[in-house]
Amino acid sequence: MTTPPPHTEIDGVPATDPELLAALLSGYGHFTAMQVRDGRVKGLALHLDRLDRSTRELFDRELDGGRVRELVAGALANAGRRDASVRVYVYPAPAPS
Repeated sequence: MTTPPPHTEIDGVPATDPELLAALLSGYGHFTAMQVRDGRVKGLALHLDRLDRSTRELFDRELDGGRVRELVAGALANAGRRDASVRVYVYPAPAPS
């Protein structure tokens, strides 16, 4: 069985520009990593709470957990996957992204 290539999205849009990816992945922000199995994440609420707390601490703004959930679900659907290793990065520009 071959492993499908990585799938990356930025705010719901497939990220295909290597320079943009390099800039974003080396910038100031924070992230969480999770395992998706059969379309589910154990402790998803804990991941979302931690992302919100850290976003408030770093950027003095709240993070919409519902939007994060939609973006992760959309990325999984776009990649045609129900099992994946998912990382969610949060950056400040101009609203948490």
